[in-house]
Amino acid sequence: MKQMLYNEYGIQVQSLQEIPSGWSASAWKIHADCGSYFLKVYDKHKPSTKSWVAQIDSYIPVVLWLHENTELQMKMTAPILTRGGDYKKEDTAFLYMVFPFIEGATLCSEKLKPSQVLEIAQIISELHFYGAGIPVSVNNLIETFDVSFCMTLADGLRIYIILFT
Repeated sequence: MKQMLYNEYGIQVQSLQEIPSGWSASAWKIHADCGSYFLKVYDKHKPSTKSWVAQIDSYIPVVLWLHENTELQMKMTAPILTRGGDYKKEDTAFLYMVFPFIEGATLCSEKLKPSQVLEIAQIISELHFYGAGIPVSVNNLIETFDVSFCMTLADGLRIYIILFT
């Protein structure tokens, strides 16, 4: 990975540190002379990863456009491009994406504060503002209003109260 990061991104890696990750990809903190980076590594043969890898080419162009052309730039991150201008590096077994490293807790490790819920709602509202105005293909992206992330009805009601009071 160190050689790939140098060849593709120009990052001279001092060390790689595996960090807690989700189920779709492994996560690594890259320590380099020029700062820290976040590396996501998707195992293309892992059953739980295949659907994510298949969708990356649908959603990352939208992420890049939003990051480069809207006021969301300061509220979101986008992948760092390779020397060749791509947002990913692939080989037969893995797909790699590099992002700026952001210090802090992951979203699932702590309960959201009311101010954070409000900020997420504002970001979603801004995303809907751009909607059809995004000049990259969004045909494969489908929005749902599934709230399966709410662990209990009480959590859902708290979110409702915060957003609408």
